[in-house]
Order: sequence, then C-alpha cells, then structure tokens
Amino acid sequence: MVKPLQELSEHDLELLFVQKFFKEHPQAVKCSRKLINSYNGKNLAGSYLRDPNGNIFQMVRSDDVNYILGKGAYGRVKIAEKTTTVKIQDIQSETLLNRAKNEATINLDLGVALTPLIINHSGKVYQRMLNLGEPLS
Repeated sequence: MVKPLQELSEHDLELLFVQKFFKEHPQAVKCSRKLINSYNGKNLAGSYLRDPNGNIFQMVRSDDVNYILGKGAYGRVKIAEKTTTVKIQDIQSETLLNRAKNEATINLDLGVALTPLIINHSGKVYQRMLNLGEPLS
C-alpha cells in the first residue's frame, strides 16, 4: 500500500523528489542540493548522482567535517553514502578528459571503481569508487 505524501518522512520525500527529477531530466547525472524539493519546500539534504546503470546515490554534505578524503591537482575525492566514495575532477581540456577516461578504466580493471566515468555537461567528471579506508582527520 502506498502512503499519502503527508505520511512520508523528510528522507522519503527527498528521495521521491530526486527520483522525479532524474525521470524528468534523463540526461542529468547530478541533482544539486541547491534545488528546492517541490514536495516540502526545503533544500535537499545533499547532492545526488546517478551512475550509468541508473543507480542513484547521495553525496555527504559539505558541512560534514570529513566529507573530502583527498585533493589533488585536478580534483578531489568525497564520501558518498557510507561505503563508497566519488572522485570528482574538473576537466578543462580534451587532454585532461582523455587522462580521466584512462584512469577510470584502470580503476575499473583494478576493482576499486564501481562505475565507469560519469561525464557531466558542466565540465566535471565523476567516478563512484569503493571507500578503501578512513579519513585521516
């Protein structure tokens, strides 16, 4: 039996909104936490990404102290949910995109990545990976 909207928790309302967003925007890979949830009028608790298989997962909010596990010259690694991380890279050139694609393939071959490279129209690429450790701080 389906619950009426007024009986759903805040979390369930958010997931309902995110699923609707991705259904209405089939090419989108990210649902920003800056969006207003039409079901409850509040900002989302965090950003969501959709992988090439259609799986949706939530990024840890930036106000969480340990949300960034590492930073490099071209990107950073953030926590997504409890058991995975997401490597995020800003791509400014075709050379960097090719490098990111090669690295993503290696990550898949080594078994540390869960998805191929997810390319966003905004110039960012994402790859969902296993969380292989704990933050140092």
